[in-house]
Amino acid sequence: MATDEKMTETENLQETKPELSPVQEEKREKEKEAKEPEKKPVSEESLKLQEDSGEESKPDLEFEKAISESLDLVLPEKGAKLKGTILLINEENALVDCGAKSEAVIAANELNGHKVGDEIEGLVLTTDPLVISIKLDGKETSNEEHKSAFENEIPVTGKIVREIKGGFDVDIAGTRAFLPISHLDISFIKETAPFVGQTFDFKIIEYSDNGRQFVVSRAEILKKDQGKNTEKIWETLKAGEIVEGTVRSIQNFGAFIDLGGIEGLLHISELSNDYTTHPSDMLSIGSTVKVSILSADKEKNRISLSMKDLAPDPWANYGSEVVIGDNFTGTIVRKAEFGLFIQLAPGIDGLLHVSQLDPSTELADEKYAIGNKLNGWIRSVDLENKRVGLTLHEMPSNDPWASINENYKTDDVFEGTVEESTQFGVFIELQPGLTGLMPLSELKKLGFKSIDSEFKPQEKLKVKITAIDEGRQRISLLPVEIPEHIVPETKKPGKKKARPKKKEKSVEAPNGSAPNGGVTAFGEVLAAALNKTDEN
Repeated sequence: MATDEKMTETENLQETKPELSPVQEEKREKEKEAKEPEKKPVSEESLKLQEDSGEESKPDLEFEKAISESLDLVLPEKGAKLKGTILLINEENALVDCGAKSEAVIAANELNGHKVGDEIEGLVLTTDPLVISIKLDGKETSNEEHKSAFENEIPVTGKIVREIKGGFDVDIAGTRAFLPISHLDISFIKETAPFVGQTFDFKIIEYSDNGRQFVVSRAEILKKDQGKNTEKIWETLKAGEIVEGTVRSIQNFGAFIDLGGIEGLLHISELSNDYTTHPSDMLSIGSTVKVSILSADKEKNRISLSMKDLAPDPWANYGSEVVIGDNFTGTIVRKAEFGLFIQLAPGIDGLLHVSQLDPSTELADEKYAIGNKLNGWIRSVDLENKRVGLTLHEMPSNDPWASINENYKTDDVFEGTVEESTQFGVFIELQPGLTGLMPLSELKKLGFKSIDSEFKPQEKLKVKITAIDEGRQRISLLPVEIPEHIVPETKKPGKKKARPKKKEKSVEAPNGSAPNGGVTAFGEVLAAALNKTDEN
């Protein structure tokens, strides 16, 4: 009804000739002066108005402006691109002033954070009524609309159906489109299987032959979204902050989380305190997660995230539950050259050093594959540094230091087992639960330059006890036998410094002195005699 009245008003305005103002009448009369012998007089009231203001009357100006604007009303065509300002938003639709005969209608669910007063740009779907769309949702869309969306860069919605050579098949309202793998995401995606079956927005980057060449890109949509409000987002990203994000992609090493236009990396080690074989065990593309920001580097465009950080500290109660010598059962979660990391409890990993493996086995054995279970003993606990040492060697039932003086004495020789070489020296196990150290400084004096190559873990070695510190529970050792190729260090002879000569005090002789002021032989005899006299 409102539309019909508006159209009738426009037609009437087009048919009606506007009245001329006094100034316009005067101008017309002057132009006709040559043709007409007499001038049509102008009213005194109009002349007075001209003299006072020097302008045309305000009502006349507004009237002319209304006519001009009514003649400039937009007459959109289907498939055209249209800009407008949002006038009203309700649960289902929004009204947009596009300068047309009537307001345009757009689905409210297409407004991604837009509010009343914002300017938007959409594609005309129908002209009567006037309906526009920011994106084509893939329902009942035609080739003509796809072509218009391509020409006007309007997004379309589609579902990734299957993976093919070089990319994916995408279903857009029953029309097949091709998504190149390079346009799947803005970052490199190794695991593409999780994307199949998902629905996304795409930009049409090629459309020809009436849709036979139909190529779309998801990466272009992500780039556009990423560029929005980037600076504002960086201002809110600070280490320690807790934020929500959307899982954008999943890789073997972790997942990329969209924080509203900027992506951060949630590494697999930061997913949970519990052992996780793959991020997809806990996450899915499109899901919302709460994460803690570990670091945010704007210059390098890197953000590190953590879910594990939000969980309670597993070490809070672990110290009161574990005792050195207790048995453990754990899962091998990581492997290194120096040993194995074994999960004892969620968030608690212990180190099984290569020196503490079963003596009849090697690190490369299948027994020590990641994911396997192991049983052993707790060898050491360092709560301050959150470290637990493990061993597969049987632990003693009694503390060996309780009877250390009975069983071990300085200069005694024992056969021990090399445990490991460190920056402090070489640790030698004398018996289960009792370890001594061959200090690095002493080994260097003996001529050992590379302790790693000379002392291999699990090798047997004869050592001599050089010192026992019962209070600090430390035993110092040295090897009994030194290989022939080891040459002890020798001190280089230093230059002797010349000692300054002491000056002798001169004693004057009554009968003369030496030419240089020293005491003569006669003076010495005389002085000795005088001293003897004084003693008597």
